[in-house]
Amino acid sequence: MEYANQSGKFNKVFDFYRLRRELRRHDFQSAVYLVISERPARSVSRDKLFFRACGISRFYGFHAFSKNELYPLDEKGSPAMTKSEAARKLARLEIDGITSSPEDLRRPFLTFSVSEIDKIKDWLAMRRKKPNARLIAMAPGCKTPANVWSDENFVEIGRRLLAEGDCELIVIGGKAEKAVADRLTAEWGAGINSAGELSVRESGAILSLCDFHIGLDTGTTHLAAVVGTPCFALFSGRDNPGHWF
Repeated sequence: MEYANQSGKFNKVFDFYRLRRELRRHDFQSAVYLVISERPARSVSRDKLFFRACGISRFYGFHAFSKNELYPLDEKGSPAMTKSEAARKLARLEIDGITSSPEDLRRPFLTFSVSEIDKIKDWLAMRRKKPNARLIAMAPGCKTPANVWSDENFVEIGRRLLAEGDCELIVIGGKAEKAVADRLTAEWGAGINSAGELSVRESGAILSLCDFHIGLDTGTTHLAAVVGTPCFALFSGRDNPGHWF
């Protein structure tokens, strides 16, 4: 089922009416709530009321977190370590009887068929200069300004890796990162630029073949994590540590 949110107050009301009609048509009996844990209690209650109006009678995970749970502080008043978003979602479901175990968070979460991996290996084989060296992924792009790590830093860490170890670098990202990836590989005088060349799933397949990944607090790092690739992730101080680990 697709849901395209449109701008404008009238359009939003129409979207909710259309979604309610569609949900009632399918006669769903249960709703499992997996929205971001920072959603306010008032919004959680409103969401539950909406789904109840859709004819749904069983609800799982419709619980809000307090500010103390979301944003704990240490003895110095600084943001303290907190639970990950995945753990919070599981905790909400457990309140309503859906239990979990540590194995539920065992990686990889995302796997690929033999044909998908073979296709990516063929793509890499045409571009690798050192096919037997360790393959290290870098993803310099992110959407949130507070999470940016300068291009110069990626240039420097790439140079150090190439000078100190037997490795080959690959830049991962979308079309928006193509220019910066071109600059990095030019500065290094080596490396593979996959930015904008592959789909998200194909990028995930490449990451699954990498020895490790260096990235920021953004989707590419999460993609590397779910395919089981060890990550060296740089997080800014704008959020509690652990929330997106």
